[in-house]
Amino acid sequence: MRLADADPGRAIGAAAHAVRVARRAGDLASVALAEQAWGAALSQAGEVDGAIRHLRRAAAHDSDVGRQARMKLAFALVQRGRLPAALHEVDVALRGLVGHAHAVALAQRAVIRYQAGRLADAYVDYQAAVPVLRRSDD
Repeated sequence: MRLADADPGRAIGAAAHAVRVARRAGDLASVALAEQAWGAALSQAGEVDGAIRHLRRAAAHDSDVGRQARMKLAFALVQRGRLPAALHEVDVALRGLVGHAHAVALAQRAVIRYQAGRLADAYVDYQAAVPVLRRSDD
């Protein structure tokens, strides 16, 4: 995942290889993580449609990896102007996130709600997220 942010070009190839290896091993959790990294790298490289495809695969995994992938998927959907779909992904992720990760998701949902013109809803999310984010120095 760190490589996806630091060097998306290298991360795309590494993630593709990791997906193949994890699939052969039958390690579904590793497949989901590699798909998430692949999607994140594609998103960083501006290949949003490919990112959405891989992040959807990762988001299908019922785990923290899947929930984090949903958050990245929501960002990619916003890039495509698909705000209702992005909000849906955040809402699904929020059901399983706790603590700091939950607050980050609330903040992301607030941004999307703001962009959608739902200012009162955005404000409620910001009010809930900011104290937690401040406590963790985020």
